[in-house]
Amino acid sequence: MESEMPGGQAYMCLGNGALIVLPLKGGRVRLVVSRPGQDTSREPKLEDIQDFVQETFPGGGTLHDPDWVTRFRLHHRGVNNYRDGRLFVAGDAAHIHSPAGGQGMNTGIQDAVNLGWKLATVLRGEKPDSFLDTYHNERHRIGQYLLTSTDRAFTYVTSTNPIFVFLRNLILPWVLPIVSLNKSRMLKQLQFISQLRIRYRHSNIVGTGSGFYGPIKGGDRAPDNKIKSPDGKELWFLDLLTPTNHHLMLFSGSGSNQATEGDLTRAEAAFQNDTKTAVKVHTIFSGQHEGQAGYVDVDGALHKTFGFDNAGYVLVRPDGYIANIGLLKEIGEATKWL
Repeated sequence: MESEMPGGQAYMCLGNGALIVLPLKGGRVRLVVSRPGQDTSREPKLEDIQDFVQETFPGGGTLHDPDWVTRFRLHHRGVNNYRDGRLFVAGDAAHIHSPAGGQGMNTGIQDAVNLGWKLATVLRGEKPDSFLDTYHNERHRIGQYLLTSTDRAFTYVTSTNPIFVFLRNLILPWVLPIVSLNKSRMLKQLQFISQLRIRYRHSNIVGTGSGFYGPIKGGDRAPDNKIKSPDGKELWFLDLLTPTNHHLMLFSGSGSNQATEGDLTRAEAAFQNDTKTAVKVHTIFSGQHEGQAGYVDVDGALHKTFGFDNAGYVLVRPDGYIANIGLLKEIGEATKWL
């Protein structure tokens, strides 16, 4: 595609329809066109798309040497159950929808990860077959929300309703710059698109400990921040997690009643005595720590994110979501969530 606009950038142009330009290697582009009133009895030609580019793209553009020109039809469908006996569905087999927002691949990957660790748990004999039903319980509502949100977004972008066209083409360009100035609002939108805000608080295999009222709950995705290893190396909290194990994170607390290394060691021993499941344990201290073991949350940001003024624990599942979180004195509750 030849045009006066800078190359190597993505463009979304709204007019009497929608045009999306996505840069590829070698100066080529991928075009996605939604245009009302087209002859659907034949395959589209390059000339059809060329006319729309001239009409919609700033300054127009010239298309040549296409690799592939075809028509695709959108479907919005989802299965009623992600499991039927020994059959499980994930990704496009479970939900097919508009590409609006680029949500399909991430959702399919998260389906597979959610199912994968649960299959492994059952195959190891740690859980009964019925544990696999939680795959549907956790992921089905995510798929249904995805169908609704992508359908709504695509309808808004491509609608020929005069009211939608007026709002989309004339009002939205003025509103978006103002909305983008609100960093917290933009962060929430980015977390939605990246799917970092997905959580399973409704699930019956996660929980929050007695007396814990922090902002992070059982079923939330484990948050991240930088910590220091015992040898002083800086790393990310989520670097400690592996997809083959549960992880128990013991936090010293950041208030005046911080737990000592001995307190965390005794809590770990009590936990290990109550479970036969292999769990990796990590201790994390707030501020400077003079002991030989454990990681350091140097600026206390991780403690603040979790809400650990007092000592606490976090039991993280193999998929990075929190199975249970609570105060250290209630660590006896954690084993029932394994």
